[in-house]
Amino acid sequence: MIRGPARPGTMEGMQDEGMHDEGTEDREPDIEGTNLEGTDGATEGDEEFGTHRTTGFGADVRYEGRRDGHEYVAEVRHRPLDTEAVILIDGVRHDPKAEKALARADSAEDVTTADGLALKLDDGFFRSTITVRRPTASGTMKDREKLVVRTTTLGGAGEVDVVRADELVGAPLVPAEGSPSAAREARKADHPVRFGLIAAGAQAARFLVPLLGLGALFSGLLDPVKRWIGRLVEPVVTWVDEATRGIRTWIGEVTRPVRELVDALLEPIRRFLGWLWNLLFGWIPDIHLGIDVPDWIVDYLVPVLVVVVVFVVTIGTIRDRRERLEKARRGEDPTRPESEDAGDGRAEGRDEDDYPDADGDRERDVRDGEVRR
Repeated sequence: MIRGPARPGTMEGMQDEGMHDEGTEDREPDIEGTNLEGTDGATEGDEEFGTHRTTGFGADVRYEGRRDGHEYVAEVRHRPLDTEAVILIDGVRHDPKAEKALARADSAEDVTTADGLALKLDDGFFRSTITVRRPTASGTMKDREKLVVRTTTLGGAGEVDVVRADELVGAPLVPAEGSPSAAREARKADHPVRFGLIAAGAQAARFLVPLLGLGALFSGLLDPVKRWIGRLVEPVVTWVDEATRGIRTWIGEVTRPVRELVDALLEPIRRFLGWLWNLLFGWIPDIHLGIDVPDWIVDYLVPVLVVVVVFVVTIGTIRDRRERLEKARRGEDPTRPESEDAGDGRAEGRDEDDYPDADGDRERDVRDGEVRR
């Protein structure tokens, strides 16, 4: 039952009035943020961030970093198939899950918070993408950077990257020292070949399963089973064939005139298509190298090439990420080339105005706004 408002002058009403006298004006906010339920990093009934016992199947990890003049902090709860993150952007706390629920309740695309930003959450099993929408000069909201949160298969560690809209590889946020994610990054840096082989195997499976099909990949394992099933059903198949032979013969005799008529009607069309094919491609000579390539070479060459290419790309990605993390730990912009950082000493002591703004095209937005006005 929903409790209605108390009448003034009663004890219950005085208690309610006293409670309202102590309202939010006299109570200092806990944190600067969006004032959304759940933005304290833990929902009702859940444990507080950082109190979860770190295991191979779950950990609370804090990531920090700076990108394009903005400070990012991500408090991530890595769990198997269920990862949650609370984001602090320039000191303002956002709970993407709570903001998404509020937007859905209001049938809106997103919710604009006190700092003028709006976050969109795209959940996945092992990867979550948090899109930061920033206001433009014309008053509209536009997608800017994305925070990509990844969790390992078992859920005990992960990584967070800040990716701009115009790039494929973003700037990694630095995991807290002593966390499982920091230990994982150290292992990847020390053993890139091992992690490259693991990643190559996983990525190659994603390519080979659609390419070859599950039947081709498991044909060797399923052949004995298929032969056993064939021996079991062979008597039944033989009996059905003998029982229906007369009916199939009668149907073939009845439909023979129709099939002959259809073949006669389609014969001119087939001759025309053959003439057109010879006219367009008949002048191309047949090229023969003088050698016959066995089918098994093609069958095995494609998977091998896929594994090799994925392995080389993965090794390069691991080494590039190691360099970006080292630059992030030094307080540098991970996406700036080394030549620019060491060029004229601008890597250190830069003001916030020296960084390119996350909007990236503020002047263009101003011009668009003037045109609209």
